[in-house]
Amino acid sequence: MTMETRNYMGKLCDLLFKKIEEAEQVEQQTDHLLESHETVQMTEAMQDNLLMQMISKSGTHMEYSLLSACVCLLLGCCIQDNNEYRQSLSNILPDHSFKPLIEQLKKLRDFAHLA
Repeated sequence: MTMETRNYMGKLCDLLFKKIEEAEQVEQQTDHLLESHETVQMTEAMQDNLLMQMISKSGTHMEYSLLSACVCLLLGCCIQDNNEYRQSLSNILPDHSFKPLIEQLKKLRDFAHLA
């Protein structure tokens, strides 16, 4: 494997974990938004506004999750039937584990079943 290929895999992993982190942040923001409105008596206009905010946040979350899953698929294609690439990717991943990639792909699968 060339150094350039390793660099590309590293950049893909950086993108993957950035999108996972961004999705988690949006999820936390959404939870906070809901919690902040739990005890408030809301008018219909306030409910509509909250609903629009929630839809916007969920779209952003899905965008980040979908991008991370696509990166996982791309990495999976790169390492398929190639032990050298598989080992190199494993060395880049935290704890040398493919678990974060598998989790993202499971989320994609679960979303696909809903859609």
